[in-house]
Amino acid sequence: SYTFTAKNLIDRLDITIPTPIKGGPLTYKSTLPDECRFELSDYTFDSDDEYWRNGMSWWENGVRLQANKSYFFTAGREYDVCIAVNPTWEPQFKYADTSDMTVTVNGNPATIERATSCYLISYTFTIPAETTGYILGDVDGDGAVTIMDATAIQLHIAQLEIIPEDKLACADTDGDGSVTIMDATQIQLFIAQLIPSL
Repeated sequence: SYTFTAKNLIDRLDITIPTPIKGGPLTYKSTLPDECRFELSDYTFDSDDEYWRNGMSWWENGVRLQANKSYFFTAGREYDVCIAVNPTWEPQFKYADTSDMTVTVNGNPATIERATSCYLISYTFTIPAETTGYILGDVDGDGAVTIMDATAIQLHIAQLEIIPEDKLACADTDGDGSVTIMDATQIQLFIAQLIPSL
């Protein structure tokens, strides 16, 4: 008997998401190439147990992370991302075998499996362990870039709480050699995922 496979319609699917970095927030943005015959799911739960946003879900050590809480990537840990996609040419693809299809996330091999109402792409990111240096934007030294770091810069500028000298390099997020309100703004944009990195 003949088995209809995904490769009869499309032989690869490439997904791009912002590369996770130590101290950065979990991202819920992904892109597909034009005319790839798939579209990203808008799958989102609106509840206190929200695990999906924009068709994406994150896991750490087998535990699914809630999308409505603030999590930050930690050095030396692995994070699994699951991205839900829908074919744009159903019903042809609905019963296709995806085992011979090439799928990548940020250019690296990923897996695809059929779910009840979509296809799920899975990939594991490893956040490199850092033994030296500092995290740009981590002014308070807690290992993550958060709104508290932007607040620390604002307090420093207002001369209400002075940033220690050994943390000034962390606060200079725009690299202009001084700590200004623009550095706090850079952190806020990063946390809101409006810029990819500091």
